[in-house]
Amino acid sequence: ISWLAAGERAIAVESGDTPDPTAVYLTPFLAILAAGLATRAATGDFEWIYGLRVAAAGAALWLFRRGYRELDWRCGPSAFAMGAAVFALWVGLDRFLGIAPMAAPAVFQHASRGAQIAWLALRIAGAVVTVPIAEELAFRGFLLRRIASSDFESVDLSKFAWMPFLISSVAFGMLHGDRWAAGAIAGMLYAWAAMRRGRIGDAVVAHAFTNALLAAWVLATGEWQFW
Repeated sequence: ISWLAAGERAIAVESGDTPDPTAVYLTPFLAILAAGLATRAATGDFEWIYGLRVAAAGAALWLFRRGYRELDWRCGPSAFAMGAAVFALWVGLDRFLGIAPMAAPAVFQHASRGAQIAWLALRIAGAVVTVPIAEELAFRGFLLRRIASSDFESVDLSKFAWMPFLISSVAFGMLHGDRWAAGAIAGMLYAWAAMRRGRIGDAVVAHAFTNALLAAWVLATGEWQFW
């Protein structure tokens, strides 16, 4: 699997050499995808070892940590407003389309309290920490700028262009399956959050806040279709 090559590239990171820029931005996201394939194949009906996704992304982010030092991780209040807007869109669109709520899987409901709490803790950690960082690095940090130029690192994130904005957002939407339309709009809002001031941090925080609100909604209402 391609993301496993991160270990070799990490040697360059640790030795002070310049790592492959594409690997820096894509490896955490690819690590999540690869771990997800493995965990779903291994666990069948319910992804009990979801924590492997969190660990894989965390390991990739740690290995390439020096490659992220030049990024602007700051954020402003507007990032939270953007995240709340995506949350409202996500829940509201389900209501508008009349999608029936989905309860937690029976295997989860019948599990021990300890197992439920441990799984929920890892699921929320992934949704609020590793997933937003990995996906924003991949879609806003890399893809949006790579569409603009093959030398993507030379592209100022604050420089707006319609084609990169739309294509990267639609690609992000396709990642979300049958919710692709909502995902594409969410991608546009996250892209706008990043491009307003040229800060990846604004997009990451907006994304993380959306996922935190969705997690709270799932726990409060039991509507697991949002997970």
